Amino acid sequence: MYSTLISAQELNALPPHSVVIFDCRFDLQRPNAGREQYDKGHIPKAFYLDLNLDLSSWPSKAEGRHPLPNFTEFKEIMSQSGVLPDKQVVCYDDSGGCYAARAWWLIKALGVENVAVLNGGYSHWQELGFDADRRSPPPQTGKISAVEWMLPIVAAQEVHAMINSSERVLVDARESARFAGVAEPIDPYAGHIPSACNVYWKEGLNAEGGFASPQALQKRWQDYNPDNTVHYCGSGVTACFNVLSHTIASGKVPALYVGSWSQWCGLYPEQIAQCTEQSA
Repeated sequence: MYSTLISAQELNALPPHSVVIFDCRFDLQRPNAGREQYDKGHIPKAFYLDLNLDLSSWPSKAEGRHPLPNFTEFKEIMSQSGVLPDKQVVCYDDSGGCYAARAWWLIKALGVENVAVLNGGYSHWQELGFDADRRSPPPQTGKISAVEWMLPIVAAQEVHAMINSSERVLVDARESARFAGVAEPIDPYAGHIPSACNVYWKEGLNAEGGFASPQALQKRWQDYNPDNTVHYCGSGVTACFNVLSHTIASGKVPALYVGSWSQWCGLYPEQIAQCTEQSA
């Protein structure tokens, strides 16, 4: 069974009845694009998960742009998709894995151990000539027993308390220009949370657009203890890519600050740091 990444060849070799697949393709600039891509073709028997509608609840100044979905409603989506403890769950996108990693985190947080991201995404699946389908699968019957999110989550107030503490490390997954405060195309303020360091999520990809090798990821995260690292980004999405890659490197899931920069701007606009130079 697979709990972090799965290759296209490995997924194709699994018996269809043993796996639940989720297509998580999305475009922040064109919110309907992912569903349109799914309707044109997807991995057979894959269900579609929309970042805004399924993997998040409604945005707000108090919660940020992509708060966690309603727990009960998300459990029901998983149950109606046939997720069971003995089944393999696979999530994929076509954006390096950042949206699939959000689904990976959420499903993992429901206590599902065997959930993995398809390395290389749908494009790699197509390149290898594997089957595609345009039909949506019918509802299934699954079972999720969790009663709360079961992965480490850090609230904004805890992050605020971390600013003057050396006990935990805050990692920002955004590109260096946004982290430095040079540019901010989405949120109302530019900069980063004081004391945070910058580990841009896309630098965890290889030249082909898949996840870097386990050895490269181990080197990438060798100075970050998963027990005291908290990941964030603009709205809690690409941070999940860093959480996943950190998990691959360390074998342990580090904490996530879900509200991320979009929530921080609404709650603590006076607590914003900028850099004189872009941080790598």
